[in-house]
Amino acid sequence: MMRAHGARILGAAILLLAHQVAATAANRYDPALRFRSLATPHFVIHYHQGEEAHALRLAKIAEEIHSELSPRVGPAPPERTHVIVVDQDDEPNGWATPIPYPLIEVRLVPPEGSSFLGNTDEWLRLVVTHEYAHVLHLGQSRGWAAIPRVLFGRTPIAYPNLTLPLWHIEGLATWEESRRGAGRVHAGDFRAVVTEAARAGRTEPLDRVSGGLVAWPDGAGLYAYGALFQQYLADRFGEQPLHALSRRTAGRAPYLTSGAFKAVYGQSLGSLWAEFERAQARSPEPGAAGSIRQVTHDGYATAGPRFDADGAIVYSHQGPHGFPALLRVDQASGRRSRVTSRYGGERTGVSREAIYFDQLEVRANVALTSDLYRWDRATGDTRRLTSGARLVDPDVSPDRRLLVAVQIHDGARRLVLLDRARLDRGGYAGRGPQIDSLAEIGGPRDVYAAPRFSPDGRWIAAERRIEEGPSAVVIIDTASREIAAEITSDQGRNVTPAWTPDSGSIVFASDRDGGPFALYRAWLAPDARSVERINRLPGPPGGAQSPDVSADGRRVLCVGYTVDGFDVFEIELNSDTGPAGIGARLSDRANPAETGTYDVGRPAGRGPARESASMSYRPWSTLWPRAWLPVLDSSDDQIRLGATAGATDALGYHTWGVTATWAVAVQPSMDAVIPRGRPDIDARYVYDRWRPSLYAQYSDETTPLLIARLTPAERPAALRERSVDLGALVPIRRVRWIQTALVAWHREQATLDGPLDADHADRGALRAGWALQTAKRYGYSIGPEDGVAIGLGTEADWRALGADAAAGLTRVDARAYVGVWPRHATIALRVSGAASRGARGAARVLRLGGTDGDAALLAFDADATSLLRGFPYATFRGTRVALANVEYRFPIWYVERGIGTWPLFVRSVHASGFFDTGHAWTGAFKMEDLKRSWGGELSTDVVLGYTLPLTFTAGAAWGRDGAGVVGDNRQAYTRVGLAF
Repeated sequence: MMRAHGARILGAAILLLAHQVAATAANRYDPALRFRSLATPHFVIHYHQGEEAHALRLAKIAEEIHSELSPRVGPAPPERTHVIVVDQDDEPNGWATPIPYPLIEVRLVPPEGSSFLGNTDEWLRLVVTHEYAHVLHLGQSRGWAAIPRVLFGRTPIAYPNLTLPLWHIEGLATWEESRRGAGRVHAGDFRAVVTEAARAGRTEPLDRVSGGLVAWPDGAGLYAYGALFQQYLADRFGEQPLHALSRRTAGRAPYLTSGAFKAVYGQSLGSLWAEFERAQARSPEPGAAGSIRQVTHDGYATAGPRFDADGAIVYSHQGPHGFPALLRVDQASGRRSRVTSRYGGERTGVSREAIYFDQLEVRANVALTSDLYRWDRATGDTRRLTSGARLVDPDVSPDRRLLVAVQIHDGARRLVLLDRARLDRGGYAGRGPQIDSLAEIGGPRDVYAAPRFSPDGRWIAAERRIEEGPSAVVIIDTASREIAAEITSDQGRNVTPAWTPDSGSIVFASDRDGGPFALYRAWLAPDARSVERINRLPGPPGGAQSPDVSADGRRVLCVGYTVDGFDVFEIELNSDTGPAGIGARLSDRANPAETGTYDVGRPAGRGPARESASMSYRPWSTLWPRAWLPVLDSSDDQIRLGATAGATDALGYHTWGVTATWAVAVQPSMDAVIPRGRPDIDARYVYDRWRPSLYAQYSDETTPLLIARLTPAERPAALRERSVDLGALVPIRRVRWIQTALVAWHREQATLDGPLDADHADRGALRAGWALQTAKRYGYSIGPEDGVAIGLGTEADWRALGADAAAGLTRVDARAYVGVWPRHATIALRVSGAASRGARGAARVLRLGGTDGDAALLAFDADATSLLRGFPYATFRGTRVALANVEYRFPIWYVERGIGTWPLFVRSVHASGFFDTGHAWTGAFKMEDLKRSWGGELSTDVVLGYTLPLTFTAGAAWGRDGAGVVGDNRQAYTRVGLAF
């Protein structure tokens, strides 16, 4: 309901990723998944074991979508589109990119009906339509863009639509997904994001929905405003200009596409947007609200309210100011308290002893899956009950013997019944999705959600949708596991049921009237096998869902929408029956074979898989380079020209990149020592199929130097450094922390060559390191908060590995981020040190001084511990270095504005005061020689190109050398990024 899922656009990063693979290697898919490939005329479907039936079905759907979209949205790509079908996550989503080759990922997770994505009876068609629309729209290149496409290949600069504002990109795809009558454009809860803002006079301007907004509607604004603006244009001017606009923007200069609106529509984009805002303000006013009280004012994503045993209210909340949590509001005092942290999940099961809930955790280092947890009232402890079971939406039976939940697996959402006592004892732990449940209810095409036991324990009410079938609330007999009755409608969704205390009626949410969700009450016959009448209840103007009825039957909690997001509301529930039979359609008692009820251990109703002309996944067709980019390097008193190229295969198993540059201009004094014919080369490769990410790197670089040896005159020389690195990165990811281990072999040869100078040094070392990160960033954070970051690294040079002499390096870096007043202000503390060892000439010379940030926790560079502001770079040197940094960081202004559709969005302005102290020495350490600096920095967080967040910092520092070797110094500087 609260989440705004949709496409994730992967841009140019794929081409350049290979140059960062050693530092950022990360698997995309569970190593246990073994992929095969199935080709169609326009697609290559990659799927893993157990999903051939879904792949065959998707192949048919994809070709149908291609036939429908390609004539309208854009021409087919020059090669087949790769589509990855994967069942490893529990959050519905997908992403697409047109470069360097067209690629789509589809998660086999159907959305529940109450979510923004839930307005569909064929979710696979909806998500593929959305993502393929991205491929066709963003993959267009016309006019001047043909020149870089011919010269450089499939690079971002050759595809101007990649630089459109995100509301335009996501809005068009969301509009396309909705053309068949389903989809988000036709969902009243989705439209309320815009219409409620318009009624409140708070419609978002163009700059705030172009990309980077943190304030509500956050990421949902990209989709809602973008899609409804596209619908407004289609209603007013017809559909054809929408695609004419896409063709025209595909030939304009990057980030200067808004002028195309004038050419296509005869009006500027600003004028059209203003008219769109006025049209939304004329939306029909909602009906009378009745007796309603707003309980919470948190906004953003508030979900799953339940009356607790003592009448308090328990609900989940996710916002931009802290870690998501399960919260509790005392009805008498109004005091809100935090029960426990909760990442993902909405609904809870309440008993006298505990609260049961689901949340997401990282599994197999790559997947986000849901498991059940128990919060104990007596101890306040939270305990995980299942592992890899992929269970959501728990509810406890009144006698506390059973627990019902929804299991997400294999493209379906099925109901499972569990023994509650066995669950508490850990009897289901570690069994994964093949959990030994008491019963399964649901077939391979069923989407169940939000099950609730009746107060008498005889029935379970749940949301159910059969693919390509109607949405319904079904009544299930807990004894026979048969569906006794259903409440459905000719159109719309029927979701989130709750029972009244007498088990005689159900309150549920439905958008059957075409608007946002509203609450309805359905009175059941005494045997609960038919519905006697249905009455609509009053609700908040922006819609209402997820009801819960109080123990006395007089009040209903619900989640309602406001201009600030979702909050909990309370409605009086009276005995008025209202008009009978509003929108009701009832079914007779259903046959268990038709409703998908299965015995313990019986597979969930899949027939034999059809054979297909598939083959084992082969990465090679996607590993040849589709593009290259020119490189200009003006560092080290020379100008170098060259090129870079790289590729990543469809599944991300292999990534490689090569950069080569040649010197074309050097200072005259260096001309004799710099080779013009020999290039500088950097080549990298990473294999990311398994948990350890294996990488290799080769570098050959020549740097001009001016040296003075024996005589005061400086002479030119060239330092050539060649190195090879072979290593393995082992990341261990969890939602709340990440650890990384590193093991690598490093071989380096350094040669100094000049008319009067020659020298040679070899290093051969083993490297090992470990890093831990628990600090977090929230929406309004100005830096890391609430945690620590620790890095440990060591390097040992041995003659047996090719070193000239035995040497080594050890480095430690520890950081802590403590929240203080005001909100999001932080005390940032850091202690770092490094020590090199070895004979003279073999030990590394470490550097201290400079204003560049020390970002890396795990590094072996001589300047990795050097942040001593107030002094020039590398002012102090030695074989030992120690450093402490203290900062007080505080926010000044959350701007959150841009300039029209220009690709610059300013998020916030913040400042810091700092104190640095450290020392670099060889031999004995003297406390009185410590260097100190102090000063302040002013920073601004911006988003460039609608997607790239950066922090620009300007500072001033004053430094003092305790040893008196360097005089007092003042320094003004700029930097990209935080200090640490």
